[in-house]
Amino acid sequence: MPGLQQELIFAQSPEAPCRLLMPQAIAETLNRFRQLRVRDLEAGGILLGVRRGPHLEIVEATGPMRGDRRTRTEFVRRDPGHFQLAQRHWRSSRGTVGYVGEWHTHPEPWPSPSGIDIAQWHRIVDEEHRPTAFVIVGTQGWFVARGLRERGCLAGTEPWTTLLCLSA
Repeated sequence: MPGLQQELIFAQSPEAPCRLLMPQAIAETLNRFRQLRVRDLEAGGILLGVRRGPHLEIVEATGPMRGDRRTRTEFVRRDPGHFQLAQRHWRSSRGTVGYVGEWHTHPEPWPSPSGIDIAQWHRIVDEEHRPTAFVIVGTQGWFVARGLRERGCLAGTEPWTTLLCLSA
């Protein structure tokens, strides 16, 4: 059927009150940066989207830019282009589309967050004060988590799993 768009929905469990919705096209873009060869460098960027109550809907993801630092095992977002794109979305959407998270790759089949990742996520959640998505793209699978600060503690960082794939 023409015009059918695949959507990925991630949740911590089928009963969980929050979801992360990501269009298939964005997931495919992130997968293009998988580190399948030994010489492939880590990649990453920011996730832009809409917060709908406890849910996050991704509408765009930036990719690595010229000013970012990339090695086999590290990605450091430094290029101001990420922030500039987020600002453009914020203005053009009249404040509805903005920063909702981070993504990067790991050179392993089934990724898990490093100590550096977790420390960075703590800083981001401290600054955001609202639910934030974190995605790590591995060579075979993804690690997807939601960060949320509740009662002074970082809560809800258990990984999400793909709950279902819908056609919209």
